[in-house]
Amino acid sequence: MPSPVSIMILTRNVCFVKCSSGSLNHTSSCSTSSSLSPSSPGRPSGYGPSLAVSLARTSFSSSSRKMEDTFSEKTVGEIVKACVEMGKVKTGALIVVERKESLKDYERTGIEVDGLVTSQLLINIFEHNTPLHDGAVIVRGNRVTFATCYLPLSDNLDLSKELGTRHRAGVGVSETTDSMTLIVSEETGGISMAYEGELRRHLSAEELRERMRQIMDLNGEDDAKGAHKRRGKNRAKSEKKDTE
Repeated sequence: MPSPVSIMILTRNVCFVKCSSGSLNHTSSCSTSSSLSPSSPGRPSGYGPSLAVSLARTSFSSSSRKMEDTFSEKTVGEIVKACVEMGKVKTGALIVVERKESLKDYERTGIEVDGLVTSQLLINIFEHNTPLHDGAVIVRGNRVTFATCYLPLSDNLDLSKELGTRHRAGVGVSETTDSMTLIVSEETGGISMAYEGELRRHLSAEELRERMRQIMDLNGEDDAKGAHKRRGKNRAKSEKKDTE
């Protein structure tokens, strides 16, 4: 059973309840009044209306679970769109995408979200001066699982001294896991990617998209499908020649 409720937020007849356990749940009805009680030090004390609406949409769409919970082309598109939009207004962001190695140890340091990956949800989470903007978001499959997660900082002396905590955290988690991390600079709006302990900076939208597809093996899937189609066409041609 959940711990005693610490936060209740009403939006569009949906009540989001943050329990002291750190999870964020929704229920279909609640009273029209909202209540707040002091939260633990250093942790979020409330959620903005735009974030609550985004979570409402993803919660209802996920209830049916008709979509496969896998990292897909759509997931790539939503993350790229979010990074580009946040870069334009210099909103800092740190997005860690889980691959084969579990990130549950880092999830324990954050707050559960469990929402379908959309650009709007990511933008709302990292919006300036909102409770969830500090720390990292973790993505597993096509879902944002946790926010405000703490990551290990890299002590790599080769990293530029102009890089801040956000970039060093992105590189740090890529040194200890096989995860892929996207970083948006709050100072320049530049987009970077950390993978296998290396940092690639100043990526364009297309470069980011292609690199994500490569790391997540989406190119391999497309190549396999293409090869299958080519084999089918070649087989059809051979059969046609045989009948002539």
